[in-house]
Amino acid sequence: MAGQRPAWRWFAWKPRNAGYLASLIQFIGTLLFNVNTGDALLTGLDWVEKDILIWAPNMAGSLCFLAASYLALIEISHGWWSFEPRQISWWVVMVNLAGSVAFQISALYGFFPRLPVVSWAWDANLWTLIGALCFFIASYLMLPELFDADARAPSKA
Repeated sequence: MAGQRPAWRWFAWKPRNAGYLASLIQFIGTLLFNVNTGDALLTGLDWVEKDILIWAPNMAGSLCFLAASYLALIEISHGWWSFEPRQISWWVVMVNLAGSVAFQISALYGFFPRLPVVSWAWDANLWTLIGALCFFIASYLMLPELFDADARAPSKA
């Protein structure tokens, strides 16, 4: 039938699809952040153990977020870059990319030097907050797009 959507699939392998790769890499980055968060609860670590168990997964997760955000930009731009401020999907991707950059800066400040620098922890927390707010705003911006897609879908009546 014309206009019928394909059946929903929970698992798929589409390595040539930028949107799919963005989601997969974002998922891996999220897992790395969960490792980072769990390891941050460990007590009695010296600065080398903190760098290996906390900072390294944080840095890798942040790099995954950057890669995923740029792949999402490629997906909506149909190329390497676009400037489409009238498109809500462009804003979702750009705010998400800004959050990824903030998380990367936070990861850089999250490094544990041998002699602690007090302002580094404050800066790491500030950039984490900025990244989280960007991700929250990008998620919120997706709601109008969701309802717009439902309005355009053909009814089954």
